[in-house]
Amino acid sequence: MYKRVSVLIPTFNGSEYLQPQFDSIENQIDEIDELIISDDCSKDDTLEITKSFKLKHPQKIKVHQNGKRLGLAKNLAKCLYLCKGDYIFLSDQDDIWCKDRIKKTLAIFDENQSVDLVFSDLNILKNSAIIDDTLFDQIAIDKKQLQTLLDNDPMRLLIGPVNFIYGNTIAFRRNYIDEFSKCIDACSDNFLYHDLILSLLVILKKKSIFFHREPLVNYRVHDQQLSGRVDKTKTTLSRQYFYNKSNALLKLYKYLTEYYEESDDLRMLYEKSSHLVHRSKVSKMRFSSRLNNSFKELVNGRYDRFSNGFKSFIRDLFTA
Repeated sequence: MYKRVSVLIPTFNGSEYLQPQFDSIENQIDEIDELIISDDCSKDDTLEITKSFKLKHPQKIKVHQNGKRLGLAKNLAKCLYLCKGDYIFLSDQDDIWCKDRIKKTLAIFDENQSVDLVFSDLNILKNSAIIDDTLFDQIAIDKKQLQTLLDNDPMRLLIGPVNFIYGNTIAFRRNYIDEFSKCIDACSDNFLYHDLILSLLVILKKKSIFFHREPLVNYRVHDQQLSGRVDKTKTTLSRQYFYNKSNALLKLYKYLTEYYEESDDLRMLYEKSSHLVHRSKVSKMRFSSRLNNSFKELVNGRYDRFSNGFKSFIRDLFTA
């Protein structure tokens, strides 16, 4: 049976890098049934570039312009509501797709009926040049071990200190669209990205996630990008960050418990939220309380599961 392919691109002030992304997607346009572009009130030439691209493939490209700013997450949710494909490919406005991304991804779905989500490594694009190491090479990830974790304990990987599933490489089966879009509308913010939400939904349904070791996307790193950065700043480790992240995870946990029975996977969301609450408040404690509470977190394994282990424990003892 023929399966339709949808590509989703939420845009906002992306004119500087948008055309190279369109060019890379156009190279695979024969395998795309619809390209949904939702522009979030851009003030540059994004809409003009998008409309020009649509003229080349008017039957496949659908351009929508928001009447008011929605923000990245809700703009993505709008794309999801609009698409009709059986396989959904997410795309950032500023990256460049690698050759045959669609063909290679669809082959994985065809060969693995239990796989509902595919993601990949990424090449890193700086100043329009691809650097030697891929993203996963830079962060020293054993790619074989990564797939083993996805097969055996995906939740541990998903809510550890770093989320390795990058949304701009994700493709997934259509049966998650309704839940995913509603969950984004309800829960997504600057501290809870859509890639984590979608991956969690796949895990809760006991379906598989597949890691494609070869990069399928060239990930552009620059100061204006809307989604995650490769170069982490000190803000990532601030106490306020821990507090905001804990609230976001707790909100997601409460939302999901309305639709799913309590499970070990869902409880891990709650545990991570509690751990981050501890980390957000520990610097305000007297040293004896700081030591006692942090030691409890260390003994129960939360520093290992949700932070960087003993290194984070020491940091919380002696850093404001």
